[in-house]
Amino acid sequence: TGVATMKFKSPPVNSLSLDFLTEFCISLEKLENDRACRGVIFTSAIPKIFSSGLDITEMCGKSTEHYAEFWRAVQEMWLRLYGSNMVTVAAV
Repeated sequence: TGVATMKFKSPPVNSLSLDFLTEFCISLEKLENDRACRGVIFTSAIPKIFSSGLDITEMCGKSTEHYAEFWRAVQEMWLRLYGSNMVTVAAV
């Protein structure tokens, strides 16, 4: 159908950690490079939970380099998502 589904699965609450953001961007880039894919639906594999937002543990007790890497990942995720040519839908 040309529509992919990305299911968030990062228990317990799908918080946006550095690993989650990195995998999200990689997956979205792969879908954008697939000419057969024209849209993507974002949903959760965890019942009754979509996402809790940014993972605050990524911003506490880490190195300055980690903070910079995390912030770059946050920015890349938003730029990739909002700059995408695909139709995107969040099924909350």
